[in-house]
Amino acid sequence: MQDLGTLAGYSGSKASAVSADGSVVVGLATNTLGPSGAFRWTAASGMQDLGTLGAGIFEVRGVSADGSVVVGSYFLSSGGFPVSAFRWTAAGGMQDLGTLGGVGSRALARRPRCRLRLRQARDAHGAG
Repeated sequence: MQDLGTLAGYSGSKASAVSADGSVVVGLATNTLGPSGAFRWTAASGMQDLGTLGAGIFEVRGVSADGSVVVGSYFLSSGGFPVSAFRWTAAGGMQDLGTLGGVGSRALARRPRCRLRLRQARDAHGAG
């Protein structure tokens, strides 16, 4: 077991996914009183802040097999839900994946070829 550390300005971290070869770990940087952030960790570069969208990161759910693509969801407002799915790459940074016409979406998993496997979208009444 290895301590991955925390990002500057955050009080803790929670790993949530690992690349196929184990060289990349992604997860959530947590704060007791503020918004959470997303991180990507490698032995070579340590913990990298992936930035944020909206009012903070809700969850980091997956990473591609080679560790180059990270997916998760972020809060659209400081009041909490709804959330919207995001995709992060080094070249493009964090990108909103939209809501499929509803009020929110979540990125839940990744396929080995870096395509989104499952998205959940909810309408204004919470139906998915």
